[in-house]
This record gives sequence, structure tokens and C-alpha cells, in this order.
Amino acid sequence: MRELLALLFCAVAYQAAAQDTWRGLTVAQENRCSDYRSQDYSYPQSVEDELTALYGGAYSPYTGEWFDSDAKTDIEHMVARSEAHDSGLCSASNERRKSFARDLLGLTLADPGTNRDRKSAKDAAEWLPELNRCWFANRVLAVKLKYGLTVDPAERDALEDVLSACYSVDLVIYPPNAGPLSGIYTSAAGREAVVITQDHFGETISLTLFYEIGPAGEIIPGAWRAEVGRVEEAPVGYSRYFPAGAATVIAEEPASPSR
Repeated sequence: MRELLALLFCAVAYQAAAQDTWRGLTVAQENRCSDYRSQDYSYPQSVEDELTALYGGAYSPYTGEWFDSDAKTDIEHMVARSEAHDSGLCSASNERRKSFARDLLGLTLADPGTNRDRKSAKDAAEWLPELNRCWFANRVLAVKLKYGLTVDPAERDALEDVLSACYSVDLVIYPPNAGPLSGIYTSAAGREAVVITQDHFGETISLTLFYEIGPAGEIIPGAWRAEVGRVEEAPVGYSRYFPAGAATVIAEEPASPSR
């Protein structure tokens, strides 16, 4: 009987422990165990030059916008410094805090309105970017794994909703004047390909090509169907591609639990 009770206790304890972790992160409410001071999380402006070189210009992955110079963008921490402080760095050394603040893994460029107002110190439960959500969610996870930060239940749920639907976590750099939904979408189930061209105002031209699969596995195209209007979201259940030169894709490794 004692052995049975011990087994039950272990099972319950294991289940509780499993519920307290997510993708290698500890799930816990934020806790400010020491005062937050922004100067403890200082970083050099040179990281802006590194990001501009990586993107090929002053570009915001959140909105797909290009700027004349990086003087019109802000350095943006995907995991906000104050959130990182409350998620574990409040007990870390100043050296560790500065390492986090300067790490390109968690940095990007954004327009001042997004960085200072719309996102600010919000986490993924409170704010998600218009574009590159899979890349953003994967980077948040990677940063938190690297620095041993916690994730609160609401943020965990928001990140899981994004990541569980991703077929790629690559960073997509859209060309100037290309809307956020531009691309080629294919559906094997529906046997159709959709080409969407969209500007930043949402005006969209959609070309749909239905096709059949021949006896030798060849594609037999049908007739094109064209539509003009507004598209608010990408077709559900489709894979998205970009024609050569239409967008730059920077391959990203999915975040994995730290060992």
C-alpha cells in the first residue's frame, strides 16, 4: 500500500512539474525581486549599425517598413528589458544584464511609435507584430532559454498559439512597397495556387490557378481567376512562398530547450 501511495505521489508530483514548464522554460508569474534601473541594461548604439547591415538597410521586421536611415528607427528589445528583469534578471549580475541588453539575438529595429508606444514593455500576451510573428515568437523563446528567464501563463499561451501554427520561423524581409500578404500560396489539398500582390494600404490583386494532377504526376493547369479588393489575412491552410527577388528570407533555427 505504501509503495502504491508513493507511486501515486510521484505521478502527481511529475504531472505538476510538467505543468510548470513549457518548451524548456519555467512557467511563473513575473517577480521584481530588486529595483529595475534602465542604466543596468545599457547597450551601445553600434548594434543599430549591425542590424542595418544584417537587414540590408534601415528596416523594421514588425511592419515591413523601410526608412531613409537608422536615425528614424529605434533599437527594440523583443523581450523588453523590464520584462527580462522581472522574469529572472532581477537576481543576476550587472554583467549578465548588460550581456542580455546588447545581445543581437533579442534585438531588432522598429519605428519609434511601435517601440515606445504600441509595444513598449509589453510581452507577447499583450502585443504581437503585424509581420514575422513566427520569427518574433521563436526569438522570444530563444532569448528566454539563453538567459534562463521565466514565462508567465498568459505569455506562454500567446507564444504557443503562434508557434504551433508556424511552418517556418525564418525572418522575411519584404521589398519596399510590398504589402504584408504579398506572396505565392499553395494548397495541395485544394489543388490551387494563389498569387497575392498587395500594397501597404491593403489594396490587393489575387490570381488563383486551379490545377489537376495527371496520371504521371504532372501538373495540369486550369484557368486563372482574378480578384481585386482587400485581403485582411493570409489563406488558412496554405503554404507561403516568395518568387526570387521578391523578398529576402534569413533562415532561422527553431529555438530548442537548453540542455
